[in-house]
Amino acid sequence: MKNNILFLVFLAVLIGSTSFAQSENHKWKVLFSGAKNVWYDGTQLDTVSSSRFDLWIIELHKPALTLDGVAKKITRTKTLYSVDREIGKYGLKKVVYYNNVSTELARYSYESDDSTGTTKYYFPIINSELFDGIFKELDKKTAGKK
Repeated sequence: MKNNILFLVFLAVLIGSTSFAQSENHKWKVLFSGAKNVWYDGTQLDTVSSSRFDLWIIELHKPALTLDGVAKKITRTKTLYSVDREIGKYGLKKVVYYNNVSTELARYSYESDDSTGTTKYYFPIINSELFDGIFKELDKKTAGKK
């Protein structure tokens, strides 16, 4: 009986990990490390060809965050940003919260439901260490392509 339960747990973990691996393939690169730990998806940044782009970011939280509606402490956040560099604004498309053992705690989607499919950029990019870092990485990549 005990072996059956262990096998079922192992099978659930295996299926879950392969399912996620197929749906989201990221190549995480360090943006900041030290007091603030942030990674970006290098594969997405490599394909940027205009001033508008989407980018996944992971942030490590020390100390852990608490959020209404999320039962456990959040130690990592994965966010899909939609950025328009030309107008200097960004929007959120998805946010996923994880605990200290990388278990997903909550997932939120803010993608547009309208029929036009237009992205809304709600937030101005002002004095943003995060976006300054992303733009520096993007500029390095575009300078290397010339």
